[in-house]
Amino acid sequence: MHRGQIGEVRVGFFGSAPFVDEFQRLLFDFRKQHEMVNLVLQEMPTYQQVDAILDGRLDLGFVRPLQPNRRRSNRSNYAGTFDGCHAL
Repeated sequence: MHRGQIGEVRVGFFGSAPFVDEFQRLLFDFRKQHEMVNLVLQEMPTYQQVDAILDGRLDLGFVRPLQPNRRRSNRSNYAGTFDGCHAL
């Protein structure tokens, strides 16, 4: 379990992440390479994911950067974050 080959990983994600090709590919590849790891997926806003990671309710989060100025652009930015103590 400590090598990341068996167990459970609790993953948070922003609402439109399932429609992002890279997100779909990451999940597919992870499940293929780590068949004994149960992925628990939970949709939640970025700020809630950060809190959930800090208090141990999530292991990993796929977030959108928090931006005080919401300007529209043709490019989307995404990030992944996790607790540095996690086996991943």
